[in-house]
Amino acid sequence: MSKNGVDVANFGDVAGQTIINIQSMSGNIGVPAAETHVAPMYLPTRNNSTVKPIILCPEFYNLFVVLGEDFSKGRLRIDVSRAITEYTEPEIKERFTPLDAGKIDQIARFPSLFLNECAHSNGTFVPNQTVYVGLVTKIRKQGNDYVVDYQKFAEIPLDAIMQILRDLDIRADFRGYGELTRTHWAVKGVDLINELRLAGVVVFNAN
Repeated sequence: MSKNGVDVANFGDVAGQTIINIQSMSGNIGVPAAETHVAPMYLPTRNNSTVKPIILCPEFYNLFVVLGEDFSKGRLRIDVSRAITEYTEPEIKERFTPLDAGKIDQIARFPSLFLNECAHSNGTFVPNQTVYVGLVTKIRKQGNDYVVDYQKFAEIPLDAIMQILRDLDIRADFRGYGELTRTHWAVKGVDLINELRLAGVVVFNAN
């Protein structure tokens, strides 16, 4: 449904769902500008009977590239040595590592891209892949891994991402190799949703 020009995806009863307040302007995490209209977006959650409001922060986004994932479980693992250590600007790495509860709370407010590594073992590119847009819901350390729970709320073709790699600060050569062929978790200082919108990919409308 739509209210005040903002598309709201409503998946039924609010109980057991996450309310995500979509902030259309950059600003401090969790503190929308006074003049900014903020509208709720409802996403289903698992095993959660409470409503959790989140102010989505567009200043950054998470990029998760993982080998051999079908992204059906809502959970993935990233080696600690590859978590916000690669393909992330030094000042962003310094800001968000080492991870603690406060930093995890901030990271959970960033939109996220989830995708598979994009090359076969023989070096050829994998066509027709799907990329998911979503949110991190929980992060915990387990041995040498971070276990990341997440929610998906949109899917887009990999080709749409390939057209705007530089705009998304995804580092790859002309074939798309590089960052997209390496399992890792990076944090990018880019407004993901707006860059997708400018490329004609509207995940949601937050005017």
